[in-house]
Amino acid sequence: MIYQLKIKLEGEEVPVWRRVEIPSNFTFQNLHNVIQSCYNWQDSHVHMFTLLKNGEVPVKIGMNLGEDLFPVDYFEDNERIDAWLTSPGDTLTYQYDFGDDWLHTVELEETFEQLPEMIYPRCTRVRGTAPKEDGRITWEGSEEIKDEKVYIDAINKKLLKKFHEKEKSQGDINQELFDNIVAFKQRKPWKKISDHQVIAIENPIEWQEDFGQFSFCSILGSNGQEFGVAIYFGSQGLREMDKILRNQFEEEDTYEMQNLLVTFVDREELTKTDYQEIKAQQLTFRGKNQWPQLRSFLPTYHPWYVNHKEKKHVSYILSVILELLDSTIDEKEIKTKPPEYFAILEAEDGFEISTLMAHVEDVKYDHELYLAQEEMEPLKFQKRLNEPMRLDQFFLPDPVQEEEGVRPYYVEVTVFFAPEQQQMLDAQVHPALPPSHLQRFIKDQFMNLGIPNEVQVANKALYETIKPLLEALGISHSYLNQDETMDVIKSEMKNQNYS
Repeated sequence: MIYQLKIKLEGEEVPVWRRVEIPSNFTFQNLHNVIQSCYNWQDSHVHMFTLLKNGEVPVKIGMNLGEDLFPVDYFEDNERIDAWLTSPGDTLTYQYDFGDDWLHTVELEETFEQLPEMIYPRCTRVRGTAPKEDGRITWEGSEEIKDEKVYIDAINKKLLKKFHEKEKSQGDINQELFDNIVAFKQRKPWKKISDHQVIAIENPIEWQEDFGQFSFCSILGSNGQEFGVAIYFGSQGLREMDKILRNQFEEEDTYEMQNLLVTFVDREELTKTDYQEIKAQQLTFRGKNQWPQLRSFLPTYHPWYVNHKEKKHVSYILSVILELLDSTIDEKEIKTKPPEYFAILEAEDGFEISTLMAHVEDVKYDHELYLAQEEMEPLKFQKRLNEPMRLDQFFLPDPVQEEEGVRPYYVEVTVFFAPEQQQMLDAQVHPALPPSHLQRFIKDQFMNLGIPNEVQVANKALYETIKPLLEALGISHSYLNQDETMDVIKSEMKNQNYS
């Protein structure tokens, strides 16, 4: 049985509604996904269904977030629509985003048998444009939809993807990826777009946890040296890209890189794995700078082959860039300067071209004392030194690979130095440590070396991480922006072989 529903957004002068046809055995969770697709919501807020049981008692059907956090009477993934809406004229309320408070009335208009060859759910009619996510403050009211067919097609495309598209196999993803890479290379976008003309592409909502809301893309090749595209994501990636564009990228930044890179290189630059992936697609290339190579960069890790999720992301980004190249956009329109970027935003009928203000945020340090009181207790009995201690921390240039096929990582060295005696106290080589482990590591070193009356730290991140520990111990502390002695030690240790 098929239910025809009318989903109306309340409180609008220009009527806003969507007519959909769904299987009657859909759950309320399915209906939630249908409404999200119809109104282009991003499913980033809580929601709830409310209806009257026996016409009198309000019943809440919603998400299972815990009784204390979000009390409901029934969970939406357990309740079928046809158990609650039984006759034409029955209604319920769908509330989305309790801050912006978007209220929708869902009415069962009619029921009928499923039509052969028809794919459900589907949208059949629309009226009125929908507000944007988190847009209550700036919402000036709905407008008439100019091309209803385009609008409906866009909604049905989302519904088809949401309810019927199967997860692509690794082989399908690889084929799609290399198809886009080949098309990208053939278009030679670097002849029109320079690496400084950054394109910000809004990521699908389901990818934003991994890749941020936007991916910032720099087309490589206008200088005639390296060809391809660099895809930066997250606040760390944006900082890195900004440094590169401003020629402020330093050696230490190499270990904090966060981006995906597609380049076209010479055959001899490919690894065996690179070559096998290309041959699996029955592709071959000739000449210099013709063979595609993909690399993933993550903080503290050595550049490595892209994984399944990263391949899907690269393929998506390339497909959007290709769509941009096929559009009537003049490359002059892309000429923006940071912090303003040429942006491609997701829209109901394809993509929306805009500009994006994206300011590079300073690295935020917000550490506390992570050690328990019982861990701090032994330090009370440790000897106190009547002299300062200087600390530094840096990565060694050669990565460590624990076993074949596993992504290599960079190790850090933490140096303990006595400036008054100009003497090295200790140097420990270790993997990059999370803040709590780093505080514990420094505490253990104080147990071995003694507690200094002052600590001078030549690494900003290290200083901010251990500052709560130093303050808890009553140790005077300072950050050294530059220190020639530690720079010499660092240079010497980087040239040593620790393998």
